[in-house]
Amino acid sequence: MSWRESNTRTRSNIKAVCEIERTRSNIKAAEMRLVTAMKMKEAARAAEAVAIAEIKDVTRRRRTRKMLQEEIPEKIEETAQEIKSNRRTIEEGLETVNSAKMKAGEEETQWQWSERRRRSSSYKGKYKNRRETVLMDENGLDMMMNGDGTASSVTVLKPATSIGQILSRKVLLADESAMMMNGRVSLGQIL
Repeated sequence: MSWRESNTRTRSNIKAVCEIERTRSNIKAAEMRLVTAMKMKEAARAAEAVAIAEIKDVTRRRRTRKMLQEEIPEKIEETAQEIKSNRRTIEEGLETVNSAKMKAGEEETQWQWSERRRRSSSYKGKYKNRRETVLMDENGLDMMMNGDGTASSVTVLKPATSIGQILSRKVLLADESAMMMNGRVSLGQIL
């Protein structure tokens, strides 16, 4: 072999080695680019997922806001209707209570007048025909005024009272004492 041939082989070997090294470095660069591209792809997917989540959140908020904007006036109107209805009910109840109070007052007044008339008519008979006034002395005896203006102590017989009169007085006294102790009359008692 000649020097030329060996030199040519050496050159071709060097060229081949250089080519192999260049190819290896190109392969390493391509692998690094591939790894970088895969990482960028993963980052892009993560960014896309974040963006989609934000879009969904914004969309949901808009829907919620829109629904609230539609629901709030409806709720306000429903509440206003309920207030009007409740106000009418309260006014009707107050009118009923006031009319019942008026009726009770009228009936109480009529009852008082009828009681006064009954009392005055039941006691008129006793004192209607008496000419002298009856006074009591300190011992509890009846004293009668004489025509000349002097008082004399005389035992006076009182007119006989029937059992019916005694019982009616007891009933009246019991009713009056119950009314005075109670003080209030319920609407049910009046009606």
